[in-house]
Amino acid sequence: MKKRAGAGFQESPDSFWRAARIRDTLQVDRLLIMRSLRFAQPILLVTMIFFALFASRNELADLEESNQQAINLLEKSLNAYGTEDNLKLSLTVKSNFVSEGQSLNAIAPFEHYPLRIDLKMDQKSHRLSARTNTSIAGDFVFTDHVFLQNGKGYSVNPHLKSYREVNGEPWVVQFLFPHRTVLQALQNRASLRLINPSTVSFSTSSGQVTTHSIDPKTYLIRKSWQLLPMGVYGDGIRELEFVSYRKAGTLLVPEKLIMTSRNQVHGLIQNIYSFENITTDFDFEPEDFDLSSGFSTADYSYRKTFGVQNLAKDVYLLENVNGSTYQWSYNVLVVTFDEFVLVAEAPVSSEVSESVLQKIRELAPGKPVRYLIQSHHHSDHLGGIRTYIAEGCTILTGSGSVPLIEKITAAPFRLNPDRLYKNAVKPVIEPVNGKRVIQDSHHQIVIYDIGPTPHSTQMLIVYLPDEKILYQSDMINEGEYPENETTRHFYKKIEQLSLQPTTIAGLHGKTINKP
Repeated sequence: MKKRAGAGFQESPDSFWRAARIRDTLQVDRLLIMRSLRFAQPILLVTMIFFALFASRNELADLEESNQQAINLLEKSLNAYGTEDNLKLSLTVKSNFVSEGQSLNAIAPFEHYPLRIDLKMDQKSHRLSARTNTSIAGDFVFTDHVFLQNGKGYSVNPHLKSYREVNGEPWVVQFLFPHRTVLQALQNRASLRLINPSTVSFSTSSGQVTTHSIDPKTYLIRKSWQLLPMGVYGDGIRELEFVSYRKAGTLLVPEKLIMTSRNQVHGLIQNIYSFENITTDFDFEPEDFDLSSGFSTADYSYRKTFGVQNLAKDVYLLENVNGSTYQWSYNVLVVTFDEFVLVAEAPVSSEVSESVLQKIRELAPGKPVRYLIQSHHHSDHLGGIRTYIAEGCTILTGSGSVPLIEKITAAPFRLNPDRLYKNAVKPVIEPVNGKRVIQDSHHQIVIYDIGPTPHSTQMLIVYLPDEKILYQSDMINEGEYPENETTRHFYKKIEQLSLQPTTIAGLHGKTINKP
């Protein structure tokens, strides 16, 4: 599987020029249209037309006709797919996928990782079993077993020998059944529009815009586009192409899904998922619904709901800043110097960072947040970095992350506007290579660049020598993931640096206190 630059996001010439004529007729704002065209011609253009149609009262009759024609086309599509009532299905999902947000490198080229999902489901008996096996850099192996039975769902983690209750189906089911997005479209009837004889568009209450290209002969979806926010990477487009349908009971399902995403940070990324060994002739096994002996309920009671742990004088760990009740939580280090505040890590999102800054104002009223230390480039770690850039903080990070942060700063955030989008500023970034000391008369921290690790091509750690506190990310995840290759590499590094921490805090998991 290779990324194809420029692939995807192409509509038919007739569709494009029909859209252009509507644009000209309704005199849509030219600047907005041109910006949309530059980013992704067909989809954002369709979106602009959608809102322009609403704005033109003279087009009311055309709107009503367009809406009814779209409904008629989708109803034909739904009939063509069949029904999943009493569906019994077993299959294997395989991919060699790109995880750009968890890659070794901050920018392309990105490595590929294997994925396998073994899925069994029976709608009549309301049972489902899905076993997922995948891995990412640094010996992070994820083997998860989700099963639903008797009205209850569980997610079993063999690495932690624990399980937790879950609601809903595994993510793969959503993409396996394209007819469900037809149902979703029909549930948003008022927004449905026929763009051309085989293309419909609709929007949801959350503002997500979806466009379907439907085969005029079979009435099955050929491609589907979604305009949506892609976290810290800003506005983007996701294209789904369903290939080679086959019958499974009374329902048509695809044998392959080509998922292509595009945003201004990482450009175009393509992943291919094959659905193999599709059959309706199978039996569930006892292990499909087994909570193994020796496994216990996942216990995350050590977490506070966004609490504050005072590690030492003027040193705080803001715990569980995103209020997670699942496997992964996020903890942010805060050090209050005499005249300013230093923060390590900006996880999850701009919204979470805003909450963190509010808590800092309570801990250190009147002191500006001057520095943000960004350990590495993974998307969950810098998901809230734009808030600190808007705050005017100096970003301290590895040199390899600088181009990525610059791209994130410039990314469009029209769909989910944050503070940086509303008041754009240039980032202030100071690369850390080797070692960096920040101190005043009462405080000192040392930032070490520990170079490439199994998990990332560059990694920073934070050490407070007087307090013997070490803060790290992803290398020790106490209570949330067992020790692995990345952990062992980290221990060797701190030994080489002659660090002797008595407290090790991390972005993920529990704080470790050594005697």
